[in-house]
Amino acid sequence: MRVLLLEDDANDVQLIAHELRRLTPPPEIQRVTSEAAFVTALQDFAPDVILSDHNVPTFDGPMALAKARAILPEVPFILVTGSLNEETAVSYLKAGASDYILKDRLARLGPAILEGLERARERRALRHH
Repeated sequence: MRVLLLEDDANDVQLIAHELRRLTPPPEIQRVTSEAAFVTALQDFAPDVILSDHNVPTFDGPMALAKARAILPEVPFILVTGSLNEETAVSYLKAGASDYILKDRLARLGPAILEGLERARERRALRHH
């Protein structure tokens, strides 16, 4: 599994990577911190899952979600953020995010990724029947 991670905070990258290593097999992670690197990774790295912070300097979660939906609409997009009000969370979900995880609840990350991948598989299977 390939995970694209848009995250500018190195400490958060370490915490997220630690949580991802619990998955079997551990995923390959590509971290990006800019819009250009994000778009390039969508095309070249071809992630199975996209994790994005809400606040990244010059490029934020809603922009990342829009780019991801335009380029890889089937790939689960999970927001991983430090704080999020309900209104913002709902706006992400309405825009096509699979889920959102608060950084103080990273234990939910692995299950959310597996659920997002399963839902994407189910959607593909429905379209092919």
